Amino acid sequence: MPDFSLADFVTYVRTHLTGDEKGESADFLDHLFRALGHDGIKEAGATRETRLAKKGGAKGKNFADLMWPERVLIEMKSRGRKLERHYDQLFDPVEKIALADLPARAEALAFLLQRAIDLPQPSSRGSA
Repeated sequence: MPDFSLADFVTYVRTHLTGDEKGESADFLDHLFRALGHDGIKEAGATRETRLAKKGGAKGKNFADLMWPERVLIEMKSRGRKLERHYDQLFDPVEKIALADLPARAEALAFLLQRAIDLPQPSSRGSA
């Protein structure tokens, strides 16, 4: 496993990232997973840009910035954004996630600013 601590992660983000959602989310998330003791996102079993059907059967796809089955759904926003305005982006995809993969938490991240939401868990988890 990489030798990269949470303190190293915070220093890296503050020193090297400006907080741009589109341009830096992948780098932020990869370094976060390394700081959590994983070799990377994929090695931990998570995926970036997970395709999910749009709400109400609309054409096209939505994308979850990061989906770590049974653990967390992450939606990234640029630094300085009001995360409360984007909660719908956390809840809309939940109904499209397979019951066995439904994470316990959803996180809205604006780089080092974060809001966590515990998702309601069905009693039949894992039996689908």
